[in-house]
Amino acid sequence: MKTKTYLLISLIALLLILIIGIGFLKITGKVTQKCMDGYVDLATGDENCHNLVGWGEPKSENRLMNLRQEQSLNLLVGDLDKNHKLSFKHYDGLCDDSFEVYIENKRIFPFVHYEGGNLIEKINIDASLITSDIITITFKNTASDDCGYAGVDWVKIEVID
Repeated sequence: MKTKTYLLISLIALLLILIIGIGFLKITGKVTQKCMDGYVDLATGDENCHNLVGWGEPKSENRLMNLRQEQSLNLLVGDLDKNHKLSFKHYDGLCDDSFEVYIENKRIFPFVHYEGGNLIEKINIDASLITSDIITITFKNTASDDCGYAGVDWVKIEVID
């Protein structure tokens, strides 16, 4: 009888540890590789899987950058020793929607405002910049006015064959 009681208490303790662990992940927002991939849709509120930091609230089609600030996200990459392509869709409106893109603190792309509407950028990334299977992509808003929030719709990284 004692063995069954100890077994039951052990199972309950394990269940509680599991429930508390899942709750901790939800509260802290820590990213797990189980849901992370090489694509993030910023309009859907994908914070839990891609560790979005510094972004404005999601809008119907995109998420706005904060003026003259940095906002980042994490993506899961493919093979570390291969070149990749970073693609993203953003909106360039009437205000100065200029920004720069960094991978692990190295600037890879400067965008200068020219009122282009919805744009898709594709940037080749040398394998030497990919040093981990999870990389941080940072968008730094460089607007010269007070209305250039630069909306980003989605970001994707993939191996170049």
